[in-house]
Amino acid sequence: MKNQYFADRRDLFKYDLLLDLAECQSEPRLVFIPMLTPNDGTREGSVRAYECGARRRMLFDVLRAAVATGKRDIQTLRAVLPRCGVLFFPYRDAEYFQDATRKQYFDTVPSDWLARSVVFFDPDIGLQTGTLGYMRRNGTEKYLMYAELSGIAARATADSILVVYQHLQKDARKRVDDVDRRLREVATHLDAVGPVSRKAGSPFGRSTYCFKYASLPS
Repeated sequence: MKNQYFADRRDLFKYDLLLDLAECQSEPRLVFIPMLTPNDGTREGSVRAYECGARRRMLFDVLRAAVATGKRDIQTLRAVLPRCGVLFFPYRDAEYFQDATRKQYFDTVPSDWLARSVVFFDPDIGLQTGTLGYMRRNGTEKYLMYAELSGIAARATADSILVVYQHLQKDARKRVDDVDRRLREVATHLDAVGPVSRKAGSPFGRSTYCFKYASLPS
């Protein structure tokens, strides 16, 4: 996640979906693991013209205000998401995620946050893919590794939901197979089963994976 992305039209979709998932829990709890990285010179996050549609009006108004004022900062979520009815646990949303300290970053997510919660990971690109060399060329800090997802899942409870933000495959013809492959890989790495669902029909060229964590029977 980068602050330059904050409050574009993808975010309206993303946070509205997370609120929907949290409301399905007995107690709406949302943990945000942003994996925040510095802004760069790309035009990512420039899609700033959008309507509220069927999304939450309060969320829409706050995001539109962030765009209008130029105050695009994920710490804004600290105020708006609790007003939408969830217990919100933002993790290190004011510091940058670094590859060199990634183990400590994930190991120190408080375990009590992970119980009965929707846990959202927001890497710049998504789950690890390809070779280490390929990820290094893109920037390894932009990826969530399977070992890290597995480590968080092991500390979560069976009624938690893990959500990962993911860029879709650029070749539209390969997207369905790519998403299915990733879901199989996640199930293998977590040693877990579903229900596993995907929200890949977004018009914004992104996919959100939702994993209902449950241990395989022995």
